[in-house]
Amino acid sequence: MMSALRLHRIRCEQLVGQLGIHHSQHQLLMYLSKSRNAPSQKDIAKEFGVSYAAVAVTIKKLESSGYISRTTDDKDMRQNRIQITQQGRKIIDRSRSIFHSVDKCMFKDFNDDQLNEFTNYLMKIEKNLSDEER
Repeated sequence: MMSALRLHRIRCEQLVGQLGIHHSQHQLLMYLSKSRNAPSQKDIAKEFGVSYAAVAVTIKKLESSGYISRTTDDKDMRQNRIQITQQGRKIIDRSRSIFHSVDKCMFKDFNDDQLNEFTNYLMKIEKNLSDEER
């Protein structure tokens, strides 16, 4: 199972890498695409468990490429709010298409019964592991 997951991750990273953005930049764009409210740089650093400076570098690169924009927080002028731009959303859409194609490849030649059985096994594994945590 771990080997298959590793191969899946490697293939996705190879294809996403062809979009011209670094892995950490892609992760940040994915996070922003799922965020309901535009987070601050501080929020992002906390979410990813990295330094404020590391986030600043990634944000600067994404902003210079037109994938994100920064706006000053209305309530705290010392903070910037980070938002994904339309150009950034295009990268996310292409990424999701890549993920879908890799998943489709991964599950080709599986019939519906096999996919359902596989899903049930995964759910059972997840339940067993979460029961073990308690």
